[in-house]
Amino acid sequence: FAYSAANGAALAGRIDLYQVAVKGNSLTEDPQFRAVTEHWDRGAATLTSGSVFGRGALRATGAHVPVFSRAAIAVDPARKYRVSARFRRSSDAPAQRVVYLFAQFLDDAGANITSGGGTYWYFGAANTVPNEAWTDYTGVFGAGTITSVPSNARSMKVGALLFYDSTGSAGTAGWHEVEYMRITDAEGKQLQELDDID
Repeated sequence: FAYSAANGAALAGRIDLYQVAVKGNSLTEDPQFRAVTEHWDRGAATLTSGSVFGRGALRATGAHVPVFSRAAIAVDPARKYRVSARFRRSSDAPAQRVVYLFAQFLDDAGANITSGGGTYWYFGAANTVPNEAWTDYTGVFGAGTITSVPSNARSMKVGALLFYDSTGSAGTAGWHEVEYMRITDAEGKQLQELDDID
């Protein structure tokens, strides 16, 4: 690729397109677990190679595992956000083992803000038995949705409960996996939904 004024202008145009294309994509750092130790609190979840894209997935076995993004994201109650994740389960996982996908809202002191329905704010998957095939789960919150951002919220994280025992007596066979997890600005200009763009 030899530089010239003509192809330099073309390259600049491609860079501008890339910047527009990724606007509105993940606000969550490392949504696909490429640097899981640095960016995620994952409890006993282990990194596997079962991802569709070959980058790994987090697997929970035996008992329920909470997974949280480590860095808090500034939140604006006047904006609309989307939370999404991709889950699957093994064929032998009990039907009483479910997943929850949630946003965690934090006040200006960094304390958790509970919801009317529990410790966190659940969107897209709540008490949900994941499919055996990779399946995307998504929900929206914020301006113009049925769930507003709490007025005292200053930041947020994305999280999930994997392999949660919905009855208190579920078996422990099998596993749940999550391939990615993120919060996005649902109002951002988004020209493409590519899994290789963070």
